[in-house]
Amino acid sequence: MGMRMRRVNWTITEQQHRLLKKLSQETGLPISELVRRAIDKYIGLLGEDQDREDRNAAAERPREGRS
Repeated sequence: MGMRMRRVNWTITEQQHRLLKKLSQETGLPISELVRRAIDKYIGLLGEDQDREDRNAAAERPREGRS
């Protein structure tokens, strides 16, 4: 079964729309799919930043049993 989708309504600039439309024509993908992929990629980048912060914080914590 596929993922559930939620309909949203956002306002974008004319330039963003023009570039998305051009990319849609070049790739054959609908604008909605391009936007979903861009969101997924951005969220993934944020996740990598969070993972890095978590690793750094763990490295800074003293380990148990060590003085």
